[in-house]
Amino acid sequence: MFIDSETTVNSNTYNVFKTRDNIATGFYSSAFQNNKVRESNGKLLLTGDLAISAGVILPIDLDLTLNDFIIFNKNASNNQVLNSFPKTGTINETVNGYPLSINYSLQSYGGETLSSFTTNGITYTNVKSTKIKLNISITTVITVLGSPQTITALAAQDVLVSTQYLADGIGVVYTNTVTSYNLNSFIAGELGIPATYTQTQEEFLDTYLIN
Repeated sequence: MFIDSETTVNSNTYNVFKTRDNIATGFYSSAFQNNKVRESNGKLLLTGDLAISAGVILPIDLDLTLNDFIIFNKNASNNQVLNSFPKTGTINETVNGYPLSINYSLQSYGGETLSSFTTNGITYTNVKSTKIKLNISITTVITVLGSPQTITALAAQDVLVSTQYLADGIGVVYTNTVTSYNLNSFIAGELGIPATYTQTQEEFLDTYLIN
């Protein structure tokens, strides 16, 4: 992950992020490649498509196009909500004959303030973490004795929680991302996916260069 160029939008200057050979395999690199980030009063604001389709774990696609979405605030307290309004939406899809109504909400939160933090055998000082959470709920309609009934396929839950650790003067040095869900077992069987799922992914900074 590196800053490829600068661009100006509505009189604001953004850094454009790229990945080597345009290949991204982790949440952080996938979410930020080709997107624009600017700094304002200790905050990092992201504009672009977060590109973390929940289709990776659930058979749905989400619109996560963001405009100056705050992803980090060095002055935020632990668990402080960073955006006045989350990115929300409702989409309707039909999967394997089942109509799905999907509600989602994306929000970021302040994290810990650490005097030092060790990752990948390297100790960094003045580190602050931040969290990005994607919450999803899903309902569907099934027919029981000839009568349509709405049931909950996925109760509202955080299906993605990604924690980034940023070292002062360097940037992100470590990312831990947990994707998980607990789905109605009947609906899971009808959709052909597991009823429960959990995956933890880690990304480490190996080298860095500051111009």
